[in-house]
Amino acid sequence: MKTIPRRFNLVFGENLLKELNDTAHRPYIVVTMKDIWPMVKDDLSEHLAQVYFVKENTNSDILANAVNELPKAECIIGVGGGRAIDVAKFFAWRKRLPLFSVPTSTSVNAAFTHRTGVRFNRTVKYIGWAVPEAVYVDFGLVAKAPRWMNSQGIGDIFCGHTGNYDWKLATKRGKADHWPYDEELAAEVQEVMEDVYANIEEVGKVSKKGIETVMRAHWKFGALYHESGWIPRPIEGSEHGFYYNLERVTGREFQHGEIVCWGIIISTLLQDNEPEKMENYIRKAGVRLTCSEVGLSWEEVEKTIRTLSEYAQIAVDKKIPPHYTILNEATIDDSLIKLLNKKFTSK
Repeated sequence: MKTIPRRFNLVFGENLLKELNDTAHRPYIVVTMKDIWPMVKDDLSEHLAQVYFVKENTNSDILANAVNELPKAECIIGVGGGRAIDVAKFFAWRKRLPLFSVPTSTSVNAAFTHRTGVRFNRTVKYIGWAVPEAVYVDFGLVAKAPRWMNSQGIGDIFCGHTGNYDWKLATKRGKADHWPYDEELAAEVQEVMEDVYANIEEVGKVSKKGIETVMRAHWKFGALYHESGWIPRPIEGSEHGFYYNLERVTGREFQHGEIVCWGIIISTLLQDNEPEKMENYIRKAGVRLTCSEVGLSWEEVEKTIRTLSEYAQIAVDKKIPPHYTILNEATIDDSLIKLLNKKFTSK
């Protein structure tokens, strides 16, 4: 099935927030984080109805209550990472207001998807419909984010490598449900990844070329996801299973793209699917890969890995991502645990 992607308006440039202040519908609500607001308030305060600071907990009840407390406004401007952009999309959807998205890092693909990731208790569901008037990528603003924040954006791109494998496996086993493997769609996903592979050095430098490479990949993936009829299989496989299971095991939330990269390293080993190549790309991008850097203990990581099969069965039974994957078949033994311990505890 060859898709014809209808992509969001994507704009690259410098000092874009000043332009947005002059063009966005007035008055507007800015949805952002407390640590980001000082960097952008001088450009976005003139026609401000309210600034909403996104909380750590994005549970559905909290967001529903917040919607009811919003003042009258003519549009929503989301400024920040994935959590801020997702909340802005949620508000725009529920209030039926125009939306402008301004990602402040390349960390996740939230700015390029119609749906919002909302937590119902501890389960993430993707709901809603929000199409931004434009997505503005300000090179200067994105470059201010820490390197590790920008580097983790490859997680939601390279997941196509493990996702395509899992998708084909599920189809072969008769476990793909209503999403049978589509070679053309899988090839389109591969094509997007190839461009990022070719520019991985620039991605690691967070140069303009690197920023544009990652953002265009997110932009294309978002369109492919929607135009394929929201088929999640090529972009959400066993690598996301590690992320979801880590949150289940620890009861804490983590940087999405970063932990997905850990999942890619684990999944490629289980799949025997070019693990050295993918780990090399991830390291070149500058992703943090040690427990101490991301606030984890090895004991938490080990428990998460050892219970991946358990989580995989939960996903199949409840028909939730990542559905049927290599995690439903692979054997996780002590030799794998020893190898991963070395990868995730030493630089």
